[in-house]
Amino acid sequence: MRRIIGIAFAGVVLIVIIGAIAGSGNDDEPSRTTPTAQPTPTRSAPAETPARTAPSRSTPARPTQESVREQVEDCLDPWDGNHNGFEAQIRAVLKDPDSMSTQSTRFSLTPMDGSVSITLDYTARNSFGGTVRNLARGRLNLSTCRVTVLDFGE
Repeated sequence: MRRIIGIAFAGVVLIVIIGAIAGSGNDDEPSRTTPTAQPTPTRSAPAETPARTAPSRSTPARPTQESVREQVEDCLDPWDGNHNGFEAQIRAVLKDPDSMSTQSTRFSLTPMDGSVSITLDYTARNSFGGTVRNLARGRLNLSTCRVTVLDFGE
């Protein structure tokens, strides 16, 4: 108990010291003031009209790989890193759904039309009782986090 109180006290002291350092100003710099508004001179007519430029066409910024990774990881289960909805769609078509075991979930970092490709590597028992390994493929919509299954890997 004493250790916890000591750690808490040290944290409070550290916060107070950081606040004091941040609050103290640098006396070497001159103080900055905001400029006062000056009245704008009025003109009767412009001397020269500016050249007309074409409107700029702004292309949408391409998402970075890091932002795509964050979006995809928000859709995945934080516990095991799998997409539970994708697994449920695969389980629904298996002959023995309880035998399914997910090995890994992989995804691409290049979005196309707001979605990325996702691959689920899994094992399950077949009709003869043997265990088989398959790859299921799908498209993960980044805005809704829903997977459209393209191939069940059967």
